[in-house]
Amino acid sequence: MKINLGQNLRELRNKENITQEQLAELLDVSPQAVSRWENEAAFPDISFLPVIANYFNVTTDYLLGVDTVHKQKNIDKVIEEDKKLRSEGKTGESVEFLREKAKEFPSCHIILHRLACSLFSFYHQSGKKFSAEETRVMGEEAAELCKRALKYCDKNDQIFISQCKQTLALNYVELGEKERAEEIADTLPSLWCSREMVH
Repeated sequence: MKINLGQNLRELRNKENITQEQLAELLDVSPQAVSRWENEAAFPDISFLPVIANYFNVTTDYLLGVDTVHKQKNIDKVIEEDKKLRSEGKTGESVEFLREKAKEFPSCHIILHRLACSLFSFYHQSGKKFSAEETRVMGEEAAELCKRALKYCDKNDQIFISQCKQTLALNYVELGEKERAEEIADTLPSLWCSREMVH
């Protein structure tokens, strides 16, 4: 089994907004040592693992990536079930299903974004009539879900980031918040569904 310590350590450090130098100081090692760990050119001494795990409030299993494979299988099952619901036109059921799964996987950017997309489709394309207040509440929920998805995603996954920002920008357009939509769209590449769509 592949040990994902380097990637997990980098992600945890970035979420906490601390530098390699700050982590190195905390552990009384050199910044170069932390860099080598994150790049998997070397691994920390085993005595550091509980200290690092405790600092980031995770288990050593999480830090090493032991539970990552099992978790990914479960997430894949969620995505397949949601695809089935959507293909059958069951957008409302997709929303409820993904809301439950977002509680189980609160930092899974893919589930959060899928839920935002299902909400967007539900209140705009389902044919149901919602009050202005209901539409606003669902739109704000979708926007918050996109923001959370962007927070938890891999910062190198530019395709996901662009898709999520597109959803967020389009959602702001529907909410009548054109300035916010334009601000986000201006950070996107010139694609069919980006800056040109909201300007």
